[in-house]
Amino acid sequence: MKRIDFKNQIFHKHIFLFLIFSSFLWIILMGLAIHHYPGGSFGDPTTEGFSFFYNAISDLGRFIATNGEPNTASRVLSIIAINIVSICSILYFSFIWIYFQDRKATKWLSLIGSVNGVACSICYILLSYAAADAVYPYHKNLLTIFPAFFFISVVFYMIVFYMNKDFPRINADSYAVLIAAAVAFIITLIVGFVQGGDLDRIGRRAGNTLFNFVQIFVYSLQGIGAYIYIQRQGKKEPVLEDAKEQVA
Repeated sequence: MKRIDFKNQIFHKHIFLFLIFSSFLWIILMGLAIHHYPGGSFGDPTTEGFSFFYNAISDLGRFIATNGEPNTASRVLSIIAINIVSICSILYFSFIWIYFQDRKATKWLSLIGSVNGVACSICYILLSYAAADAVYPYHKNLLTIFPAFFFISVVFYMIVFYMNKDFPRINADSYAVLIAAAVAFIITLIVGFVQGGDLDRIGRRAGNTLFNFVQIFVYSLQGIGAYIYIQRQGKKEPVLEDAKEQVA
Protein backbone atom coordinates (compact mmCIF):
# COMPACT_ATOMS: atom_id res chain seq x y z
CA MET A 1 0.00 0.00 0.00
CA LYS A 2 1.05 3.55 -0.64
CA ARG A 3 2.83 5.05 2.36
CA ILE A 4 1.53 8.47 3.39
CA ASP A 5 3.80 10.97 5.16
CA PHE A 6 3.35 11.43 8.89
CA LYS A 7 1.57 14.83 8.75
CA ASN A 8 -1.01 13.55 6.27
CA GLN A 9 -1.51 10.46 8.41
CA ILE A 10 -2.46 12.67 11.35
CA PHE A 11 -4.88 14.65 9.16
CA HIS A 12 -6.47 11.48 7.78
CA LYS A 13 -6.69 10.01 11.27
CA HIS A 14 -8.84 12.95 12.34
CA ILE A 15 -11.10 12.51 9.31
CA PHE A 16 -11.64 8.85 10.20
CA LEU A 17 -12.39 9.84 13.80
CA PHE A 18 -14.91 12.39 12.55
CA LEU A 19 -16.65 9.66 10.51
CA ILE A 20 -16.92 7.45 13.60
CA PHE A 21 -18.21 10.33 15.72
CA SER A 22 -20.68 11.52 13.05
CA SER A 23 -22.14 8.03 12.67
CA PHE A 24 -22.97 7.75 16.35
CA LEU A 25 -24.19 11.36 16.38
CA TRP A 26 -26.53 10.46 13.47
CA ILE A 27 -28.00 7.63 15.53
CA ILE A 28 -28.56 9.95 18.51
CA LEU A 29 -30.06 12.79 16.45
CA MET A 30 -32.27 10.46 14.44
CA GLY A 31 -33.45 8.89 17.68
CA LEU A 32 -34.42 12.35 18.91
CA ALA A 33 -36.11 13.12 15.58
CA ILE A 34 -38.14 9.91 15.91
CA HIS A 35 -39.04 10.88 19.48
CA HIS A 36 -40.28 14.32 18.38
CA TYR A 37 -42.21 13.14 15.32
CA PRO A 38 -45.85 14.24 15.99
CA GLY A 39 -47.56 11.24 14.43
CA GLY A 40 -49.40 9.90 11.44
CA SER A 41 -48.28 7.32 8.95
CA PHE A 42 -49.05 6.31 5.40
CA GLY A 43 -52.70 5.37 5.19
CA ASP A 44 -53.41 6.19 8.84
CA PRO A 45 -53.06 9.82 10.00
CA THR A 46 -54.34 8.93 13.48
CA THR A 47 -51.30 7.03 14.73
CA GLU A 48 -49.30 8.63 17.53
CA GLY A 49 -45.60 9.28 17.19
CA PHE A 50 -43.28 7.43 14.82
CA SER A 51 -44.22 3.85 13.94
CA PHE A 52 -41.33 1.54 13.07
CA PHE A 53 -43.65 -0.53 10.90
CA TYR A 54 -45.63 2.19 9.14
CA ASN A 55 -43.32 5.23 8.96
CA ALA A 56 -40.16 5.71 6.92
CA ILE A 57 -37.07 7.80 7.66
CA SER A 58 -38.27 10.23 4.97
CA ASP A 59 -41.27 11.09 7.18
CA LEU A 60 -38.90 12.73 9.66
CA GLY A 61 -37.97 15.35 7.06
CA ARG A 62 -41.54 16.43 6.27
CA PHE A 63 -42.60 20.04 6.93
CA ILE A 64 -45.97 18.79 8.13
CA ALA A 65 -46.36 15.38 9.78
CA THR A 66 -48.91 12.99 8.27
CA ASN A 67 -51.33 13.79 11.11
CA GLY A 68 -51.35 17.45 10.03
CA GLU A 69 -49.18 18.87 12.83
CA PRO A 70 -45.98 20.94 12.25
CA ASN A 71 -42.89 18.75 12.13
CA THR A 72 -40.22 21.39 12.74
CA ALA A 73 -38.17 19.71 15.49
CA SER A 74 -38.03 16.34 13.77
CA ARG A 75 -37.16 17.91 10.40
CA VAL A 76 -34.35 20.07 11.80
CA LEU A 77 -32.82 17.19 13.76
CA SER A 78 -32.90 14.84 10.76
CA ILE A 79 -31.36 17.47 8.46
CA ILE A 80 -28.51 18.11 10.93
CA ALA A 81 -27.89 14.36 11.32
CA ILE A 82 -27.85 13.68 7.58
CA ASN A 83 -25.66 16.67 6.73
CA ILE A 84 -23.05 15.92 9.39
CA VAL A 85 -22.60 12.27 8.44
CA SER A 86 -22.70 13.07 4.71
CA ILE A 87 -19.99 15.75 4.94
CA CYS A 88 -17.79 13.35 6.94
CA SER A 89 -18.46 10.63 4.35
CA ILE A 90 -17.41 12.98 1.55
CA LEU A 91 -14.14 13.69 3.37
CA TYR A 92 -13.62 9.97 4.01
CA PHE A 93 -14.12 8.99 0.35
CA SER A 94 -11.97 11.92 -0.80
CA PHE A 95 -8.91 10.50 0.98
CA ILE A 96 -9.34 6.75 1.51
CA TRP A 97 -8.59 5.90 -2.14
CA ILE A 98 -5.07 7.34 -1.76
CA TYR A 99 -4.06 4.19 0.18
CA PHE A 100 -4.69 1.86 -2.77
CA GLN A 101 -2.38 3.21 -5.48
CA ASP A 102 0.19 0.39 -5.51
CA ARG A 103 -1.80 -1.89 -7.81
CA LYS A 104 -3.62 -0.89 -10.99
CA ALA A 105 -6.76 -2.85 -10.10
CA THR A 106 -7.16 -1.39 -6.61
CA LYS A 107 -6.21 2.08 -7.86
CA TRP A 108 -9.12 2.24 -10.30
CA LEU A 109 -11.60 0.30 -8.16
CA SER A 110 -10.99 2.62 -5.20
CA LEU A 111 -11.18 5.74 -7.37
CA ILE A 112 -14.50 4.67 -8.89
CA GLY A 113 -15.73 3.64 -5.44
CA SER A 114 -14.81 7.05 -4.01
CA VAL A 115 -16.45 8.99 -6.86
CA ASN A 116 -19.67 7.06 -6.30
CA GLY A 117 -19.35 7.40 -2.52
CA VAL A 118 -19.08 11.19 -2.82
CA ALA A 119 -21.99 11.30 -5.29
CA CYS A 120 -24.10 9.19 -2.91
CA SER A 121 -23.31 11.51 0.00
CA ILE A 122 -24.22 14.60 -2.03
CA CYS A 123 -27.53 12.99 -3.00
CA TYR A 124 -28.15 12.21 0.67
CA ILE A 125 -27.62 15.88 1.57
CA LEU A 126 -29.99 17.03 -1.17
CA LEU A 127 -32.52 14.43 -0.06
CA SER A 128 -32.53 15.84 3.47
CA TYR A 129 -33.82 19.17 2.17
CA ALA A 130 -36.26 17.71 -0.37
CA ALA A 131 -39.26 17.14 1.91
CA ALA A 132 -41.59 14.44 0.64
CA ASP A 133 -44.66 16.59 1.34
CA ALA A 134 -43.28 19.66 -0.48
CA VAL A 135 -41.31 18.44 -3.52
CA TYR A 136 -42.25 14.78 -3.84
CA PRO A 137 -41.10 14.28 -7.48
CA TYR A 138 -37.65 15.64 -6.59
CA HIS A 139 -37.60 13.52 -3.42
CA LYS A 140 -38.60 10.40 -5.35
CA ASN A 141 -35.96 10.97 -8.07
CA LEU A 142 -33.21 11.26 -5.46
CA LEU A 143 -34.42 8.07 -3.77
CA THR A 144 -34.15 6.36 -7.15
CA ILE A 145 -30.70 7.72 -8.03
CA PHE A 146 -28.59 7.56 -4.89
CA PRO A 147 -28.92 3.77 -4.21
CA ALA A 148 -27.01 3.12 -7.46
CA PHE A 149 -24.10 5.31 -6.33
CA PHE A 150 -24.22 3.67 -2.90
CA PHE A 151 -24.20 0.08 -4.23
CA ILE A 152 -21.31 0.69 -6.65
CA SER A 153 -19.24 2.36 -3.94
CA VAL A 154 -19.79 -0.40 -1.37
CA VAL A 155 -19.20 -3.29 -3.81
CA PHE A 156 -16.03 -1.78 -5.27
CA TYR A 157 -14.54 -0.97 -1.90
CA MET A 158 -15.43 -4.38 -0.52
CA ILE A 159 -13.37 -5.90 -3.35
CA VAL A 160 -10.52 -3.45 -2.71
CA PHE A 161 -10.43 -4.24 1.01
CA TYR A 162 -10.41 -8.00 0.37
CA MET A 163 -7.57 -7.55 -2.14
CA ASN A 164 -5.47 -5.60 0.36
CA LYS A 165 -4.54 -7.55 3.47
CA ASP A 166 -3.05 -4.57 5.33
CA PHE A 167 -6.45 -3.07 6.12
CA PRO A 168 -8.35 -4.63 9.04
CA ARG A 169 -10.91 -7.24 7.99
CA ILE A 170 -13.62 -5.17 9.67
CA ASN A 171 -13.70 -2.92 6.58
CA ALA A 172 -14.28 -5.69 4.05
CA ASP A 173 -16.50 -7.85 6.26
CA SER A 174 -18.79 -4.99 7.34
CA TYR A 175 -19.29 -3.99 3.70
CA ALA A 176 -20.11 -7.62 2.88
CA VAL A 177 -22.75 -7.59 5.62
CA LEU A 178 -24.11 -4.29 4.29
CA ILE A 179 -24.44 -5.75 0.79
CA ALA A 180 -26.24 -8.78 2.23
CA ALA A 181 -28.60 -6.43 4.10
CA ALA A 182 -29.24 -4.48 0.88
CA VAL A 183 -30.05 -7.68 -1.02
CA ALA A 184 -32.38 -8.81 1.80
CA PHE A 185 -34.11 -5.41 1.69
CA ILE A 186 -34.57 -5.66 -2.09
CA ILE A 187 -36.01 -9.18 -1.77
CA THR A 188 -38.39 -7.91 0.93
CA LEU A 189 -39.52 -5.11 -1.38
CA ILE A 190 -40.15 -7.54 -4.23
CA VAL A 191 -42.09 -9.99 -2.06
CA GLY A 192 -44.09 -7.15 -0.54
CA PHE A 193 -44.90 -5.75 -3.97
CA VAL A 194 -46.16 -9.15 -5.15
CA GLN A 195 -48.18 -9.86 -2.00
CA GLY A 196 -49.39 -6.28 -1.46
CA GLY A 197 -51.28 -5.11 1.62
CA ASP A 198 -49.61 -4.71 5.01
CA LEU A 199 -46.63 -6.83 3.99
CA ASP A 200 -45.79 -4.32 1.27
CA ARG A 201 -46.23 -1.27 3.51
CA ILE A 202 -44.36 -2.77 6.47
CA GLY A 203 -41.57 -4.14 4.28
CA ARG A 204 -40.91 -0.81 2.62
CA ARG A 205 -41.07 1.33 5.75
CA ALA A 206 -39.63 -0.91 8.46
CA GLY A 207 -37.02 -2.17 6.00
CA ASN A 208 -36.08 1.38 5.08
CA THR A 209 -35.67 2.46 8.71
CA LEU A 210 -33.70 -0.64 9.71
CA PHE A 211 -31.41 -0.47 6.67
CA ASN A 212 -30.60 3.20 7.33
CA PHE A 213 -29.44 2.40 10.86
CA VAL A 214 -27.41 -0.61 9.65
CA GLN A 215 -25.79 1.53 6.94
CA ILE A 216 -24.73 4.24 9.37
CA PHE A 217 -23.38 1.69 11.86
CA VAL A 218 -21.29 0.15 9.06
CA TYR A 219 -19.96 3.62 8.21
CA SER A 220 -18.71 3.88 11.79
CA LEU A 221 -16.95 0.52 11.38
CA GLN A 222 -15.30 1.83 8.21
CA GLY A 223 -13.92 4.75 10.19
CA ILE A 224 -12.73 2.44 12.97
CA GLY A 225 -10.95 0.14 10.51
CA ALA A 226 -9.25 3.03 8.71
CA TYR A 227 -8.19 4.55 12.04
CA ILE A 228 -6.68 1.23 13.15
CA TYR A 229 -4.74 1.05 9.88
CA ILE A 230 -3.33 4.56 10.39
CA GLN A 231 -2.32 3.64 13.94
CA ARG A 232 -0.43 0.61 12.64
CA GLN A 233 1.29 2.74 10.00
CA GLY A 234 2.37 5.23 12.67
CA LYS A 235 3.98 2.45 14.73
CA LYS A 236 5.85 1.13 11.70
CA GLU A 237 7.26 4.55 10.77
CA PRO A 238 9.86 4.81 13.58
CA VAL A 239 11.05 1.28 12.83
CA LEU A 240 11.64 2.18 9.18
CA GLU A 241 13.50 5.37 10.15
CA ASP A 242 15.78 3.40 12.54
CA ALA A 243 16.53 0.87 9.79
CA LYS A 244 17.50 3.68 7.38
CA GLU A 245 19.86 5.20 9.96
CA GLN A 246 21.55 1.85 10.56
CA VAL A 247 22.10 1.33 6.80
CA ALA A 248 23.51 4.85 6.48
